Amino acid sequence: MTEELIQKARMLEEEDKLEEAVEVYTQIEKDAEKAGNIELASQVYIEKGLVLTRMDKHEEAAKLYKMALENYEKLHDESGIADSAYNLCVSLSNLGENKEAIKNGQKALEIYQKQNVPEYITDTTYALGLAYLQDEQNEKGIELLNQALKEYKSLKNDEAGASVLIDLGNAQLELENYDEALEYYKKALKEFEGINDMVGYADTLVCISEIFEEKEEPVKAADNYVKAIEIYVKEKLKETAEDYIKRVENMLWDLPKTSRRRIRNLVDNLKSSLTQNSNSKLPPADS
Repeated sequence: MTEELIQKARMLEEEDKLEEAVEVYTQIEKDAEKAGNIELASQVYIEKGLVLTRMDKHEEAAKLYKMALENYEKLHDESGIADSAYNLCVSLSNLGENKEAIKNGQKALEIYQKQNVPEYITDTTYALGLAYLQDEQNEKGIELLNQALKEYKSLKNDEAGASVLIDLGNAQLELENYDEALEYYKKALKEFEGINDMVGYADTLVCISEIFEEKEEPVKAADNYVKAIEIYVKEKLKETAEDYIKRVENMLWDLPKTSRRRIRNLVDNLKSSLTQNSNSKLPPADS
């Protein structure tokens, strides 16, 4: 019965019925606690926590990960300790509790390294890098992200590699190293194109636009925004497209007259085709 409920909860997750999945996990959790089954309860704390993390309910997720961690420490279950600590690192980082996030990330990393599990080592290195960046330990954070990027390449995990490139670009942007940030974003574009992730590609074009805004190059910024909007329209992300259309419209008067007219026409065409969807080749970044 318990296994059936777990499978039901996982199926609900796959169908993006997250609230319903949480309800099922809560039922299993209560039954396990009532039966004194600490191991099952801890497993469910983690699985339920992962769903809550997807729902951006990081405080609730962190509480569950802590409960799982305490139980696994009592059971002397190193794999459980590492999994709980890793997920706790991610949630605490999202909550801005960076010191505790780093502490738990290091705990997880030590165990994964001992167990020699490359995928988990790399994921934890990535999470730790982000936690260090949030803690304003930029040099250490960037070092760990570059290490994670190298490891993801060796694992041929292009999707994760693209994500790391974005975070490296964001880190350089935060430091106002615009040219370095731009190089990371351009590399990310190639990765997203390679895995045919059009939304990731468009999001990266937005990052590039923001750099050109910082560099006071409004034409290049507007051109890349328009290319991102084009993809959002084709992917039927209407609200996202509308948000960036408004942003471009707000910057029209910062453009030279000839560019203003061109961008205005492009935006008008995109506004009229928001309900359409078609496939086309990814537009290159304007640099």
